[in-house]
Amino acid sequence: MNVRQFADLIGRREMAFHDDGGDAPQAGLHLADLARAAPVRLSVLAPRLQPPPPPNLNPPGGDVTGAFSILIRRDRHPHAGLVRHIVTVTNVGSAPAPGPISLVVLGLRRGTRLLGPSGFTTQPPARAPYQNLALVGDALQPGTQAVALLRFRTQAATVRYVLRVVAGPGPR
Repeated sequence: MNVRQFADLIGRREMAFHDDGGDAPQAGLHLADLARAAPVRLSVLAPRLQPPPPPNLNPPGGDVTGAFSILIRRDRHPHAGLVRHIVTVTNVGSAPAPGPISLVVLGLRRGTRLLGPSGFTTQPPARAPYQNLALVGDALQPGTQAVALLRFRTQAATVRYVLRVVAGPGPR
């Protein structure tokens, strides 16, 4: 590969090189200068990129799945393509879980959708449907339960998903 092919490959027209006699780069040389020079070792001058910050996986409306026991019971429905799951959520933690409390449905297969969701997440993973639980009061006290009905439209024999419990005010 010659100098011009190398530059075209990386899409840059300005390059630095180290001649065989030293290690100091000479910046700002153009391809025409490099093509006339003796064989050289090429290196591209590029700024060091910092990795992007990690996504905020614990937003103000925080993930509290570990503080809950979740029981899912399938309810039969006579209409083909409609699956209902009754989800019982129990606060097994030692502190009240502030409302609103949402069940975020993750990993639905293509062609399966949650009917009548309360909304869709804006935090990673974005666009996952969620369903808010109906609470008595503004929190779910330790040892108490809340029940939600999740209805799915699907042509699959089973509906598979992962539930995440998010509690408190803030984005989902």
